[in-house]
Amino acid sequence: MDLIPMGRPKPGHEEEWQRLMQPLYEEREESDEDTSRRLEISEPAYATAGAPRVGYSEEANVWYREHYKKPVGLTDAEFLEEAKGYYVLDLVVGKCDGVPVYSHGDLYDGVDKTSFRGKFLEFCEDLLEDDMLLYRAWTSVMPPEEAVEYGQALLASAENPWVEPPPPPPPPPPAPPP
Repeated sequence: MDLIPMGRPKPGHEEEWQRLMQPLYEEREESDEDTSRRLEISEPAYATAGAPRVGYSEEANVWYREHYKKPVGLTDAEFLEEAKGYYVLDLVVGKCDGVPVYSHGDLYDGVDKTSFRGKFLEFCEDLLEDDMLLYRAWTSVMPPEEAVEYGQALLASAENPWVEPPPPPPPPPPAPPP
C-alpha cells in the first residue's frame, strides 16, 4: 500500500480540476479523455516539493552527474541539457513534508519519492489512538481537505502522550572474554 499524492490544480483550473477529480473520490471509472485533461491541468506532487532541478541548480547538476553515466560522445553540457528540468527529490528526502523517508518511490512506474509507504502504519498500529487511522490509509483517493485532516490526525496520534510507547530493546549481550 502506497499513499500517492495526486498533485494539485494549475492556477486558474481549480474548478475544472475539482470536477475531474470527483469520480475518483467516488471510486467511479474515469474516461481516458478526463484522465488526459486532469493530468494536463495538474501540477504533479514532485513539482511542488521544492526539489532542486537539473539545469537550474548546481547541487542538482552535481547529483545527476554522480548518479547517471554520461553516454559516450555527449559533452557535459549536452548531458545536462537532456536532463534539464529533472526534479532531484533525493536532495529533499526527510527535509520537507512532501518527500517522506519511507517511500517506494522509483521502485515501479507511477510511484515517485513523494509517495509514502503506507504499509509502514501497520507496524505502528499500537501507537495509533484510533483504529480508523489505519483503515483510512487504504482509501483509494481522498479529497485534499480530507487528506490534510488525515495527516493531521496521524501527527496528533504520534504525539499523544497517552499512548504508551513500546518498551526499549533489551541491552546487547556481554562481549565474550578475550
